[in-house]
Amino acid sequence: EVTVAAGDVCSECSLILGNGLIDSSVGKQSELIVVVRDQWNNLSPEGFLSATCHSPNCSLAIENHRNGTFSVLFTPYKKEVIELSVRVNGYPIIGSPFKVQVKGGYFPVPPLEWSFLGPFDWEECLQVPTSALSRSGLCEYRSFKENVPINAEVVYPSPIIKGGRVSWRKTKISALGYARIKTTGSDFFGWAVGEFEVQRAGTYNVICEGAYELYINDISFSGGSWHPINLEKQKYEITLLLSSMGGIGDFRCDFMPDTSTDDTIWPVESFIDVYSLPGEQSWFALIQ
Repeated sequence: EVTVAAGDVCSECSLILGNGLIDSSVGKQSELIVVVRDQWNNLSPEGFLSATCHSPNCSLAIENHRNGTFSVLFTPYKKEVIELSVRVNGYPIIGSPFKVQVKGGYFPVPPLEWSFLGPFDWEECLQVPTSALSRSGLCEYRSFKENVPINAEVVYPSPIIKGGRVSWRKTKISALGYARIKTTGSDFFGWAVGEFEVQRAGTYNVICEGAYELYINDISFSGGSWHPINLEKQKYEITLLLSSMGGIGDFRCDFMPDTSTDDTIWPVESFIDVYSLPGEQSWFALIQ
């Protein structure tokens, strides 16, 4: 019988999971899952984790699950942008420190999973009005909405990709809220469709980075800037027209409450530094 142990902890190989970086509001505890791995991507329970909340208005603790994963639990108490640093065995994890927008009240969580259709060539839409893309309804939103069934097992022509045909595929967002589409090395456009739920009717500001246009309730908004929109308590579908250069497209959407109040419920004149060692209970200290 041979027991194979994980190799040395690799901070560059470890990663953050969960929605805590994009789902943070005043007084709400958010969670990040940190997966500690070795250079061969094996879980490494021998690692230790440290985390710092660089704000006087934040509490933080760590749970060691003793299997190579940790939970970083933080609760912000003021509407602001805070920074969270996460280190594995003393070395920063990729992306650390993370900037977190703490929101002042309830807000919808953006889609956690997207359906993507593409890539397609813009030139075919612009130069050939009767092209196969145009006839399929892929060149503009109205015809897309009427003629392209979401997630249907249908193939569409795309000469810029090997095989010349594409169909719907799924992509999930990262802990930072970004979804990534990898295609060929060519510039392309495509469509992404996701769902989100509003639990409290109101006016919210929405932004979708990496999108040329976005559509909610058949209302068009330009990508890359904030837009106010009135939303009722229900589920919504959001459609993005993506346009990317170089064959890789990163995009994300976010919501903010439409409020100018300065929501603070616990101002603490300190910052939190937390360490969790393997096999030990979590502890935290207020560093004055």
